[in-house]
Amino acid sequence: MKHEFKVVSAVAAAVWALTGWGWSGLARAQSNPDLAPVSKVTEQALARQREAETLRTHTREGQALLAQDVVQLDGYAYCGQATSLAEHGDFRQSIRAASKALYLGQRDKKPDLIAVAHRDLAIAYLYAGKLDEAEQYAHSALAVPGSSAEQVQAPAHKVLGDVLARRKQHAAALGEYEQSLKLASAKYRPQVQLSYANTLQAAGRAAEALAQLQGIEHAAQLELGAFYLRSLAGALLAAGKPEEALSTYDQLADDQSADADYQRLWAYAGAGKIQLARNERDKALASYLKATALADDMRAKFRSEEFRTGLFGDVQNVYDQALALAVAQQDYASAWGLSEASRSRQLLDSVRERAPDTFGRPMGLAQLQAQLRPNEGVLEFHAIGDQMVVWVVRHDGLQGKTLALPQEALTQEVDDFRKSIIERKRDAESRGQALYNKLIGPLDLTGVQRLYVVPHSSLHYLPFQALHDGKGYLIARASIAVWPSASVGGQLWARPATKISALMAFGNPATAENVPLPGAEREVKEVAELFKQKQIYVQ
Repeated sequence: MKHEFKVVSAVAAAVWALTGWGWSGLARAQSNPDLAPVSKVTEQALARQREAETLRTHTREGQALLAQDVVQLDGYAYCGQATSLAEHGDFRQSIRAASKALYLGQRDKKPDLIAVAHRDLAIAYLYAGKLDEAEQYAHSALAVPGSSAEQVQAPAHKVLGDVLARRKQHAAALGEYEQSLKLASAKYRPQVQLSYANTLQAAGRAAEALAQLQGIEHAAQLELGAFYLRSLAGALLAAGKPEEALSTYDQLADDQSADADYQRLWAYAGAGKIQLARNERDKALASYLKATALADDMRAKFRSEEFRTGLFGDVQNVYDQALALAVAQQDYASAWGLSEASRSRQLLDSVRERAPDTFGRPMGLAQLQAQLRPNEGVLEFHAIGDQMVVWVVRHDGLQGKTLALPQEALTQEVDDFRKSIIERKRDAESRGQALYNKLIGPLDLTGVQRLYVVPHSSLHYLPFQALHDGKGYLIARASIAVWPSASVGGQLWARPATKISALMAFGNPATAENVPLPGAEREVKEVAELFKQKQIYVQ
């Protein structure tokens, strides 16, 4: 049973978005640097063992899920379901459908069905940003004897190309696309050509990318629609043809397909980039603001939380560009609103299904100020490149500043300060004073007795209470609370007081960054003594 692929929704942009437009928020996990190196043979053996166990898990899950179906389909029908679900962002259900097909293929000893199921698992994991798993199943699809060149091998090679492109291994990615093009059907080939062109552009070969795009047949260009226009606009801009690129972005902004808002978002962002290059800052800011205004509405259209979080990882760049433009024009009120919208979008993605719909929505500046008392203030930070934008919000005003603080150096300073405190070194106070002078010294906190801190980037790891102004610690001057965003903090603050009878607490988590929080672990254990009902998690 043949199953052709087509670009049917914004979710299919996951396959398209492999050339640096891809999901920055779903980066590949890094290995633990503290582990002793193992031999290549051992590493390969362990990888084979993990792959075999994962395959057995999918097969067992497919068998169990199939038993629950009132009406059982054939294996190829489940494969069709898997692809459709993946294209619409429902990755978990896609993987489950492919697992059913995999079980049926193994049960009925149908190698072709097994190969197609592996292909669909590879595609679902790719869409979900799980690059290692996508790579694994693409290879296993190719390894099935007698698999169809058009239906299995061409898509599998494209998945491998997509994985390599997202890892910025452009030369290797182009090689996989070339293999895919040799095997692809006439209908599938334009999608591979599109990915090939995007990777050429990402590799700095804009002229070749443009030639590749212009070489796609006109009928196929029309079928690819907005996805083709977006690639073409990017290639034109990279090739030094801004006027043609802007005209193409204008076409993209007029898109009337089901994914119009998604395409319009990137059209506005592209136009803003061109306008910024022309030094038309007002127009650029207006374009970026239009793009950010679409982001929240777009996220709500997708059912899958993984997709909402992953797809819009790159939208953060749009927020940051708009914020930087607002700051450059000394419009700190608009910059604050953009920072809050950015944070609230990310937080809402994290807490969705566990909080009311209103929770996490951006709070307006006037609304926040109305809740603040005269002796209270919100100290908020946002890192952009080598600058730190900082705001002090009070009930009667807003103060904004931009501090020149290279992120790498600041991160090291924060880390050194934390270590000095934990290891009780004599230089802890002087390090705290140096950070105070950089972060707090330029600001006016006169009269603030209650301070709500909204950190960003490496400042999430900074114990603000321990900062020292040369005379005393910050905590001695003002009581301090830390909020993930002013909007979330303000909403939590405004809720009616309720009696808390149970505790769930987390302290000193074990993370890939290996940042110890022994004080948090002690605090969690001590606070737990105040509750009869408690769940405590440490390490």
